[in-house]
Amino acid sequence: MLTAKVKFYNINRCGYYKYGSKAPDLSNTSDMLLKLHDWASDGREFINTGTYKAEKDEDILNTYFCGLATDNRYGDHLLTLWAEVPNDSGVIYGMPPLAKPGKVDMLTTGFDTDKAIPGFPCYFWFIPQLNVFASIKFDHSLMGKGHLDNYLNGYLANKSPYRVFDKNNKVIGFSVDGKKTNDSSKLHPKFYAVGMKYDEVQAELISNISKITKILKREKITYRTPDDRKIIERVFSGLLNNAPNSTQERTLFHEMEFKPTEAQLKSIIKSYNSLESTSPIRNVGFKYSDGKAIWLSGANVAFEIELNVRRKDNHIITPDRLLSAIIKRRDELIAKMKTPPTGG
Repeated sequence: MLTAKVKFYNINRCGYYKYGSKAPDLSNTSDMLLKLHDWASDGREFINTGTYKAEKDEDILNTYFCGLATDNRYGDHLLTLWAEVPNDSGVIYGMPPLAKPGKVDMLTTGFDTDKAIPGFPCYFWFIPQLNVFASIKFDHSLMGKGHLDNYLNGYLANKSPYRVFDKNNKVIGFSVDGKKTNDSSKLHPKFYAVGMKYDEVQAELISNISKITKILKREKITYRTPDDRKIIERVFSGLLNNAPNSTQERTLFHEMEFKPTEAQLKSIIKSYNSLESTSPIRNVGFKYSDGKAIWLSGANVAFEIELNVRRKDNHIITPDRLLSAIIKRRDELIAKMKTPPTGG
């Protein structure tokens, strides 16, 4: 038995979309994963299963394909990826836990980079039937959500069989057979998922809607953006001759009197839950007449569970074995996904 931390995500986009559309014109979660498996398992070497090239200054490095298992009864999938971790030409550093602060020499462990890619496995359980997936984390693995985002977006854009090429071998669109059509240039690849929240926050707000007196909002702004620059200048108007000119992102907190109707409240919650990761909005909340604030960030759908699976030292859990253990507790896991913890 191994203890796993399970965190669920809603899949908001997966496939190829026309701008402004919420429904894919091409592909879906299962189709993408099965075609990814075919591509990554065509005999290529492990290092050639990457779908994007990480930037040197990014925290998330390269990601590679380890395996995919599919359950024929439910259509669930278990995807295993390898997340490269920061290293110095194969050397990974450590600090002695009992050393005094100020110590500068580090412990090292490492190997030749042409023999191994330093990193950890990441396990993802996809449930296309519910349009969700879960990251399954053990002591030897990572949650890896950022790696998954990069990997699947990289696959859709750079490796899928739906790509349409011009005579210079440049991708100019996407179609079902890889041939140019009137719509192929209008389709754009997208995988986007957000952490699932328990519905208790919405229920709390609706049941206490008469108490709501203000709306709260936190957003990121930067002086480099004209609209944001006007906001920053207005904040300092009458206080400084010139607003601070900083390229760093700043957090702006808004608090405004507002008594929403139920329709307005539900619309705000729906819009918040549909925000893209690039949105400057970081959080939205409401304040009651007694001063209590309720934020829509809510409670993540995450919990620990024991799975009947074994792992040999220095081995990845095979996708088939892990998926089998999950399927045996599938009903229980989905029930926990839908039920907020008591007292939470």
